[in-house]
Amino acid sequence: MQEVHSRTSPGIDVNIYFSLGTFLIFISGAAGNMIGGKIADKIGRSKFNIIMLIISGSSSLIIGFFLNNALLALVIAIIWGLTVVPDSPQYSAMISELSDPIYIGTALAKQTALGFAIANISIWLLPVMVDLIGWTFGFTFLVLGPLAGIISLLKLRKDPDSQKIAQGKK
Repeated sequence: MQEVHSRTSPGIDVNIYFSLGTFLIFISGAAGNMIGGKIADKIGRSKFNIIMLIISGSSSLIIGFFLNNALLALVIAIIWGLTVVPDSPQYSAMISELSDPIYIGTALAKQTALGFAIANISIWLLPVMVDLIGWTFGFTFLVLGPLAGIISLLKLRKDPDSQKIAQGKK
């Protein structure tokens, strides 16, 4: 990536570029969380999450094809950062709305543990995938999570209990 940066952004210090880029990706996730809750309340939690999963999954599918241009790759990574985080609080809210009150704490603990486990597996697998298939396609396996999430949310929306989500704004 440093070679690409040197070719496409000469004169900009690589350490500053990647430090600033990382900051922008992280801060976009925070912004996505702040804005996401308000949007999810208006359009519905599951609908919001499906949109976020489509965008974040698409970002993971295409970013590898733009690694020859550090600026375009950074823009895609910022979009990914903006959309990969804000679905998590909505899952927690849906679990709270759909769970038996006696088991809400247990359900939220399981959800949090599972979320961290999946994130750790993804972090561990990324360099393995890059070694196996290269940078262009290395990120594509990440689309499996959003795909599973979209399928699950579409099934949830058909369930009669989904009317409990956000007072009917599923």
